[in-house]
Amino acid sequence: MHKLLLSTAAFAALAGSAFAADLPSVKEAPVIVAPTPVFTWTGFYVGADIGSGWANRGISVPPGPLNPQDSFGTTARGIVGGGFAGYNYQINQFVIGVQGDIQGADITGTSYSPLLDVTTSPNQNWLAAVNGRLGFVYDRALIYAIGGVAFTDVSDNVSAGNLAAGFLLSNGIVPNSQKISHSATGYDIGGGVEYAVAPNWTIRAEYRYYNFGSWTGNASGWVPRTSDHTLNESTVTFGLSYLFGAQPVIPVLAKY
Repeated sequence: MHKLLLSTAAFAALAGSAFAADLPSVKEAPVIVAPTPVFTWTGFYVGADIGSGWANRGISVPPGPLNPQDSFGTTARGIVGGGFAGYNYQINQFVIGVQGDIQGADITGTSYSPLLDVTTSPNQNWLAAVNGRLGFVYDRALIYAIGGVAFTDVSDNVSAGNLAAGFLLSNGIVPNSQKISHSATGYDIGGGVEYAVAPNWTIRAEYRYYNFGSWTGNASGWVPRTSDHTLNESTVTFGLSYLFGAQPVIPVLAKY
């Protein structure tokens, strides 16, 4: 009897081992790992911005038959806003690119010369520039410098005060208000920070300094025929742009 029980137990153990060997192997299911897409700044972009600007104007009037020599200036302030377009190319952590922009402007001011008894009201209607950009990438932020050639148009409305008007009338000259316009070319330089808030959308904050040098203005009517002008200004703008560069395709990896 005892031998029979031992034989039965041994047979059951062998049968169980054989049955277990026939079962399929059970392993953990693979874990799908999808790497985070790496943002790239390479590509064309377009955008719009708005901000404020302030300009320093200087005017120097040489002595003439009807006027003494005088120099005076003013600070003009106002709003700027417009559009820009450009192209970026990213090399590792660096970005190089070109950009063109044009800004509508309403930068105005008023200056008065007590010696001449003349009020001058400068005004700028637009600013434009063709620039290069050089930046450094940190995560989704781009810190960049910008600079290039700048263009603008400046106008001055000149009006005579009571004393100047009386003096002009006594010399047979009608003191109508005069307008002097000039298109100026100079340079701009600045910097900013741009951040990618979505795969194709970025926001930016930028400072720009413009210097248009000096020029000699030619006037008509009773205004002195020649005068020397200088102009430099600064702008601070905030913008939104759309980047056409596509995200790189990264394969999905399976991890076991």
